[in-house]
Amino acid sequence: MPCLIIAILAIGACSSRQPTGPAISLANLDLVLYRPSSSTFYIRHDGSDKSVTSLQFGAPGDAGLWADFTGSGKAVPALYRKGTWLISTHADGKANITFGFGGETHDIPLAADVDGDGIADPTIFRVGTWFVRGTRNPAVPLEFHFGQDGDIPLMADFNGDHRIDFAVFRKGTWFIDTKRHGKVDLTFDFGGADDAHVIAADWNANGQAVPALFRDGSWLVDGKRDGSVTQTIAFGGSSDVPLAAFARK
Repeated sequence: MPCLIIAILAIGACSSRQPTGPAISLANLDLVLYRPSSSTFYIRHDGSDKSVTSLQFGAPGDAGLWADFTGSGKAVPALYRKGTWLISTHADGKANITFGFGGETHDIPLAADVDGDGIADPTIFRVGTWFVRGTRNPAVPLEFHFGQDGDIPLMADFNGDHRIDFAVFRKGTWFIDTKRHGKVDLTFDFGGADDAHVIAADWNANGQAVPALFRDGSWLVDGKRDGSVTQTIAFGGSSDVPLAAFARK
């Protein structure tokens, strides 16, 4: 298995500054990625290369997701396949929840607890419009507007208010809407125009998400949100897609 790393953006200019800022406690960090070439999820537990589990689930062309779709407090694997969502709530590689949502050519799937009920809500980003299939009323999707065509969407709590914020990555700049009102409340620069795999997560378990880039199996974390790499973690390969990072207190 090749060396791994986590983030959700591709390639851009690296910071020339030396890594600074608080270090991540790898002993309490779980990383998750998806390998499209083999339709396999890889989970590295407690920051150890000796504690990696894998799960084959999916088919060529699927997009992988990793979220708590049941409200149990445990994230499970899911797939998005041309407008169909397949969730394996038992994490056994078998889809026991299937439904249709999305399906247009440029749709990008995400999942996070937008409506605050403890269950991840399937979400579609479509050229600047966010469609959220809330678990409280899945028949009537919520709709938000933020971003534009070509943006890379992300969902995380960036300001520590315990609510999911909408964010987009655009050629090295991160724009965040913390109030879900379609306006930019926070911005910071990290990454470059060539980055295609980026991720936002609460790496230090302090309540606020920070950005990271995934480049060829390396997770480059900007722990201070100042554009500098504070820590680099190796996990994954060049064709992998980072899905999640969980830091436990």
